[in-house]
This record gives sequence, C-alpha cells and structure tokens, in this order.
Amino acid sequence: MAHSFSRQELYKLVWSKPIKELAADFGISDVGLAKACRAADIPTPERGYWARKKAGKCTFIRPLPPRFPGASNTIALGPNRGGYWQDNSDLEDPIQPAPTFDEDMEVVAKRVQKMVGRVSCPKGFENCHKLVAVLLERDEKWRAEYLQTGYSWKAPKYDSPSEKRRLRILNAIFLAAQRVGGKPSMRTSQYDPNPNQASIDGVSFTLGPETFKKAAVAKTSANLTLAIHGHWQDKSIIKSWTDADGVPLEKLLDEIVAEIFVASETIYRRSAVIHHEWLVQRREELKAELLRQQKEAERKARELKAKEEKDRIDQLLAQAQALHQSMTIRSYVEAVLARSSDVVSSAMHLENWAEWALAEADRIDPVKNGMVIESVRRVSNCLE
Repeated sequence: MAHSFSRQELYKLVWSKPIKELAADFGISDVGLAKACRAADIPTPERGYWARKKAGKCTFIRPLPPRFPGASNTIALGPNRGGYWQDNSDLEDPIQPAPTFDEDMEVVAKRVQKMVGRVSCPKGFENCHKLVAVLLERDEKWRAEYLQTGYSWKAPKYDSPSEKRRLRILNAIFLAAQRVGGKPSMRTSQYDPNPNQASIDGVSFTLGPETFKKAAVAKTSANLTLAIHGHWQDKSIIKSWTDADGVPLEKLLDEIVAEIFVASETIYRRSAVIHHEWLVQRREELKAELLRQQKEAERKARELKAKEEKDRIDQLLAQAQALHQSMTIRSYVEAVLARSSDVVSSAMHLENWAEWALAEADRIDPVKNGMVIESVRRVSNCLE
C-alpha cells in the first residue's frame, strides 16, 4: 500500500521514531526511506540520536529547510505509488485542502537570488558541464573527419565565435544551477530539431541569435536572446533577455539563473492548484458515476424482479392450464369407457388407448409430475 505525506508530515514522523521502525510501518526499507528524505531535503536524526535521547542526554532536532524551488511538497512511499494524475477512486478517503504555500513568491525570489549568488561566465571550457562536454567532444571528432574528408556536413558546429559564446553562456548557467542543486538537461543528439533549447528542473529555455522581422522578412542579428518558456512544449515566453545597450547576457547570468528557479516554483504552484482542482472534479465525477451505477443496478434489479414475477405468473397459468387439460382427459376417458359398447373396437384396443390417455394426463398434470412442488418451493424462497 502506498503512503503519501507532505514534507512537514514526513519530517515530524522521522523525528518521532527510529527510521528502521518507521520504514517497517510503510513496508519499505530504511535505506529507501532515508533516500526519499534526502531527495525531499528532509533532515533525519544522526547516528546515536535515539540512544542519547533514551539516556536523557541533550539532543538537537535539525530544522526543516525551505522546499527547493519547484520541488514537490508531496512524498509518496511504498509500492504501487501510481502516477501524479492517478485516479483516487476510494471515495472514503478525504481530499486534502487546496494547496497553500508558506512563502510569498517575493520571498521565494529573494531566497533564490541569495542561493544562486554571483554567476560568472568563464572564457574557456576548463570547468565544463558534462552536457556541454558531449557537444565539444563530438566537435573534436567531426573536426578530425572534416580535415580528412572535407565534407561540409562534417564541419565543427561550435568553432565560430558566436557558437563558442553561446556554449560558454550555457555552460555557466548549467554549472551555476548544478552548484545549488538544480538538474540541467539538454538534448545532445546531432539530429536535435532545436539545438538551442535546454532546461533546468523542467523549465525550458532557448538561447540563440536574436530574430526580428523587417519588411515581412525574418532576420537575425549578432545579439543573443535567452527566453524562458516554462516547459518543452510551451512556446509562450515567461521572460526573456537580449544583448542590448552594451549589457551582454554574460552580465545578467545571476538574474537569469535565479529567474529560471523562480519560474520552476511558479509552474509547480500552478500545477499543484490545477492538480487539486482536478482531484475535486474527479471526485465529483466518481460520485456521479457511482450514483449512476447504483441507479442502473436498481433499475436492473426492478426489471429482474418484474421479469421473475411475470415468469412465476406465466408458470402458474401454464400449470393451471395443464391441470385443467389433464382433468379434461381423465373425464373424457371415463366417459368413453362408460360408453364402450358404442365404440367399434376390441376391448383390448380400447384398454390400451385408455391406458395411454391416462398416462398422458398424468404426464402433464403438474400435481402428478412434481411441477407444483417445485413452484411452491421457488415462490416460498422468494417471499421469505
């Protein structure tokens, strides 16, 4: 069974009893629980904490740090955790209140700016992020092939001053984000449809030449533009910066990196609210579906009951008719035998006929063939 907690709830739990005992309650290993706490930046008691506390010695509870910008406030533990938009089909479980956030976005922005600090842009690639290193290593390979073959499609992509500059800026952003705990991402395939696109903690941004339109013709300048889009498929721009007025992007990197983390938190909060609204709506849909199923079951039960009643009445009428027919046959046989002298047939033939006719009367007689007993039992069971 899966267990879901907020950071605050899990923080209180891990300081209430040893992790091994707590993990056993959740059906997971203490290693798995400790890993989940580290991922959510939840401090746990150090080795020897519980022994000191049991001995009455002084102990210190480390405070819960603020949630990392954009990180989830919900931690799921145990098997079958399901996806983020998994149906909550158990109508008995209460839906949590609408999400609230301890910090205003202005406070988050200031905290992020302090967390990021100054971001410099090195002139070289001595300190290189692994994603940028992939591009540079492939360029070295292509350079050797280009010198050997002369094929234009084998020419290095990052030899020009503008491309080198773009890589330096990307490298500086990636290193700064990684330094404070962010997770940069970029497609490094040579077939990538948009080599200017990257992301940090799911927030997508593009870095490429400035594009403008003049006389309905798109042109590009030597200036670079960095635009935050929100996520990979989102083409709308949250915020953008362009080389202008003698202020290159390199001097704006601390602001840019901080704004990416702020955008991550903004997107998370919006997603949390939407998710809660979806849960409320889904719960109402489930209730409506349950009510529909109940009404459908009641309708089918009524129809089945009416059909069973009709079948019993039809069976009753059929048995009454069969009894009447059997009695008619017996009366007829009795009348024929009483007037046997008027029947032009041998006595033996008449006897055979009478025996056959009475046997047929017994066969269709519901009292004789046991059909009445079965009907009485079935009706009694229905009425009990």
